[in-house]
Amino acid sequence: MKHIAISVLGKDRPGIVSEISRVLFEFGCNIEDSSMTQLRNEFAMILLVAMPAKSPLAELGVKLKAAAKPLGLSVLLRPITEKEDLQHKPSKKQFAISVYGADKPGIVYKITRILSDNKVNITDVQTNIAGRGAGKTYIMLLEASLPAALKADKLKSVLNREAKRLKVAVNLNLVDTPAL
Repeated sequence: MKHIAISVLGKDRPGIVSEISRVLFEFGCNIEDSSMTQLRNEFAMILLVAMPAKSPLAELGVKLKAAAKPLGLSVLLRPITEKEDLQHKPSKKQFAISVYGADKPGIVYKITRILSDNKVNITDVQTNIAGRGAGKTYIMLLEASLPAALKADKLKSVLNREAKRLKVAVNLNLVDTPAL
């Protein structure tokens, strides 16, 4: 088996997941990892798929794009090299980071810049505005892997300094990752 990454993006509607997964199934592929979400009227999915080693990637691309066209979807395929596949090692130091406060431009940039500067790998981000009018609150939830050399207390201190400047609250908590 070889591995590929597939991204699908378009207006949300019923049947997207069914149609894309049908094509993959008929081509002999197995969906190993996926993330799918709806943001307002937009739908996005990213899939990591195992496909038969002798199957041509270009042929799968043609079939997926043919199925996606009537649904108004964009599809992107990228092969994952064996080296890339072997390099993936989940971190033992997974943290949940939450940011809450008044909405303003720059929150995502300034918080993620600190994470990048400290070699923290962001594995998931969700942002949302809760409430309406003067009472609305910006919420950002991140999952991140800390490098072994970085102490959580040091990162929390740096994040808290920036949070003060942004007038937001930041929390950093170790995530219990279940062993399967």
